[in-house]
Amino acid sequence: MITVVDAKDLSAFSASFQALSNLSWKPKMKSVFIKPNVGATSKTVNTDPEIVRGIIRYLRKNFGIEDITIGEGSVQTEYESTFYNFKYCSWDKLADEEDVTLIDLNKEKRTEISWHYGKIKIPKILFGKSYINVAKMKTHMQT
Repeated sequence: MITVVDAKDLSAFSASFQALSNLSWKPKMKSVFIKPNVGATSKTVNTDPEIVRGIIRYLRKNFGIEDITIGEGSVQTEYESTFYNFKYCSWDKLADEEDVTLIDLNKEKRTEISWHYGKIKIPKILFGKSYINVAKMKTHMQT
């Protein structure tokens, strides 16, 4: 599904809320997992928390969904971790204000599943939830 929103005069929150309204998308389950990009200690390369706030509010207003988890699996270094990046980029504040759970996908229990290319280990938390990937447009070499 694709939608375009002219966000010139909108906040990140309003733009994401409007984009979901345009799509007429409905979650298949009453539990939702949101995967933003919070893989680095940088506010410019990560997803803006206000975009996800708009998604959370949309899910609550339109579908009454309260069981919302946000997860990321950042690159782990001596100084950085997923929760360090969450805090640095204010995701912990969003989680408190919106009463949602933050998790580190690097530390979640996994289950192995088969797919076209062999087997892959998927975090168990993803099963039984509607999945929303909130990627950020990238131009760096890792993309």
